[in-house]
Amino acid sequence: MDLANMDLARMLPAFMQTDAANMSLAGAVDAMAEEIYSKIILFSTWDKIDYLKSDELDVLAEELHISWYDKTAAIDVRRNIIKESDLVHAKLGTNWAAKQVIGRYFGEGEIVDWYAYGGEPGHFKIQTLNQDILKEKYEQFTAILDKVKRKSAQIDSIELILDGSLEVGTYLAFTSSELITTYVRR
Repeated sequence: MDLANMDLARMLPAFMQTDAANMSLAGAVDAMAEEIYSKIILFSTWDKIDYLKSDELDVLAEELHISWYDKTAAIDVRRNIIKESDLVHAKLGTNWAAKQVIGRYFGEGEIVDWYAYGGEPGHFKIQTLNQDILKEKYEQFTAILDKVKRKSAQIDSIELILDGSLEVGTYLAFTSSELITTYVRR
């Protein structure tokens, strides 16, 4: 029996095929069986995520409509993004979702809401230990952040939390027309 293309009405005895209620019930069972089968197939894919190749992960992410998926990220990061995609989709637009995705791609970071630092309502800032966010990964970071944050939320700044010593000669300020980056010593 092929659950993907089941035709229960064809399997009914001839006397039952003349009854409209039986035919409707058979059609409903066909639809339910097809839906259950599609989920069973998906479960078998979920079980194999750790063994999928790079291009297979990319296709799966596209099928799952993971807008924050980055094909250039490390394969372990992409696997974890796919595994967590249902949770993130369910909470998309929340600080939790943004923190999960940012954490997977860029490591440690905190989202600080406007009321915690005296900003304007609907604004936030990010505090991180990852200096790459302010350098070569800045564009990637902001692109991913835009896909998971609340659309009405505005970022005020990215604060780099320095842990340890700082040499004055290597201190560089990074400023953008959209974001003002501040450095805070822990």
